[in-house]
Amino acid sequence: MRFVTAATMRNIDRHAIEKAGVPAEHLMEKAGFAVASEAWAVLNALPARRMTVEVLAGRGNNGGDGFVAARHLSAWGARVRVLVAGGQGSLSPDAKTSHARLTGTSVEVFFLPEDSDWNAAADLPNDADVVIDAVLGTGSNRGAPRGVAASAVRRAMRMSGTAKIVAADIPSGMDADTGAAPGDAVTADLTVTLGMPKTGLACPAGLDRSGSVVVGDIGLPPGIPFDPAGELELITPLDTGMTIPRRSRSAHKGDFGRVCIIGGAPGFSGAAALAARAASRAGAGLVSVVTPRSVAGTVGAFAPETMVHGVDTSPSGWLSAEGVKSVSAVISAADSIVVGPGMTAHEETARIVFWLAGIAGKKTVILDADALNVHAGRIGALKGQFEKLVITPHPGEMARMMCSDAAAVQADRAGSARSACEKSGAVVVLKGAGTLVAAPGMPTAINLTGNPGMATGGTGDVLAGLIAGLAAQVSDPRAAAQLGVWIHGRAGDLAAWRKSEAAMVAPDLTDAIPHAFHALCPARQGVRGGSRAVDVVDSPFYTPAP
Repeated sequence: MRFVTAATMRNIDRHAIEKAGVPAEHLMEKAGFAVASEAWAVLNALPARRMTVEVLAGRGNNGGDGFVAARHLSAWGARVRVLVAGGQGSLSPDAKTSHARLTGTSVEVFFLPEDSDWNAAADLPNDADVVIDAVLGTGSNRGAPRGVAASAVRRAMRMSGTAKIVAADIPSGMDADTGAAPGDAVTADLTVTLGMPKTGLACPAGLDRSGSVVVGDIGLPPGIPFDPAGELELITPLDTGMTIPRRSRSAHKGDFGRVCIIGGAPGFSGAAALAARAASRAGAGLVSVVTPRSVAGTVGAFAPETMVHGVDTSPSGWLSAEGVKSVSAVISAADSIVVGPGMTAHEETARIVFWLAGIAGKKTVILDADALNVHAGRIGALKGQFEKLVITPHPGEMARMMCSDAAAVQADRAGSARSACEKSGAVVVLKGAGTLVAAPGMPTAINLTGNPGMATGGTGDVLAGLIAGLAAQVSDPRAAAQLGVWIHGRAGDLAAWRKSEAAMVAPDLTDAIPHAFHALCPARQGVRGGSRAVDVVDSPFYTPAP
């Protein structure tokens, strides 16, 4: 999905209303439903469920979206109050219509047209689990928030210490085109960008403000012409080109692909085990691990569903090429192969990688961690070695491979990813805030799910395993990489909402992967409506709505 500027989005809305005949009221209803659905998912992912939501609404259509969201959340069982930054007579026509529909509901609405009213609102209970920021939208790119809109933004900022913040379209106070915030601005945990993603969400400043980003369906008809802003695409589940089909009742484990993980070393057994668990969670039918004999028992205990093959090692205890070759039949039977987690950057690691190049054929090979470090300064040596290659560097590993430094990589992440793709011929997954996927001959794509709690040991191993598990089921490594990074980030969000960012550890991601998968099959996973799965039965992360 391509990014657009605020002006382009307004033109798209205008085209839908004036030329395609879509009522503006319909767009607002769909937008509010999308925001409510995501807020409901967050609300039910929290461990302490008071089911209380506060909506901070502006006077314009963004506030109207907030009224619609409030109505749905109340109907689903949440306690909802709305604080409006303005008087009732100041609402836009469509916002007035949405506000009128709150009549007869249990939603409390407070109109606060003066700064003194917002001072008095400080006495309202600070008991919200989720705060919906619907103060300012893309039509307000005119500098810092002013007056009561600024007061509403400051209230959201104060409440962010105890509540999760869900922004409608963009965080209030953030420029939709650049991500800049010239004054007070909301920092969201989740942004539900409406219709199409806005360019500011992918800018460095926007990444810090917007949290995880999902696209809310507002009912735009297909085929509306628009000019995309730049070449970057947003990764969404529907745009990866990969779907998770219904499984046949007569299916068996051999129908869903085989993964082989090559990794581990004394002191680093967890890396291979995490990758194996993630591959299994991704739906692969059979997962094998090739690891030093000395740590095979540890890997098997952590990932009992996998087949663990302990092999002989070099005298120093690291995996050797000869040891790996001794189980070549296991590796040859795989549909996708991960090399590197916990292997250590050793000369034998390089030998293993280039031996694999001779037997990989049409298998997807994922090089991660130490399988990348052994290629420091020689990324070009990978070109032409593998028919299907995915590399998953973090900025430091990318810098070493490209003879650069991490600061330079971070300064131009998209350019670095494209350059590495050209030099290696691989699908490049450049990890970090806004993970990028660059593939030969294709637009570079950015993922905006995930959170800082994922900056902990082992989460990269989980990603490598996820991509391998998906690649074992499809032939397109780019599709597997894109879907893998999206699921990885979504699982990280679920884990953070449940466990907190500070307390999250890598196994929390593997536990959350099944629930992230629910968003991929909305027709079969308990969705009340729309394009996102929000009501999932029997999940520690979701509670069904009435």
